[in-house]
Amino acid sequence: MCMCVMYVRGDTQMYLTKLMEIIVSESARVSYEQREIALESVVQLLRIPGFVTELYINYDCDLYCSCLFEELMKLLSKVGVKCIAKLRELQMDFPKA
Repeated sequence: MCMCVMYVRGDTQMYLTKLMEIIVSESARVSYEQREIALESVVQLLRIPGFVTELYINYDCDLYCSCLFEELMKLLSKVGVKCIAKLRELQMDFPKA
């Protein structure tokens, strides 16, 4: 494997891991806006044609790499469930006509 591919692979893994850490952070030092920007960054990456496939092949199928695709999908599922719960909570608070 080319050394440049290994560096890009490591950089991608670090970048995605950091974004995931920001998204799930409950720390007061990480604002809601920062979490929202991190989530939007992940969404933009997922919109790149072939990115999801490459992520799965280059990380999850490699014995020596972490399962980034799996971790990312778990995170997005968790975030999605929280958003749905918030929407339902808001809907219940909204007076019916």
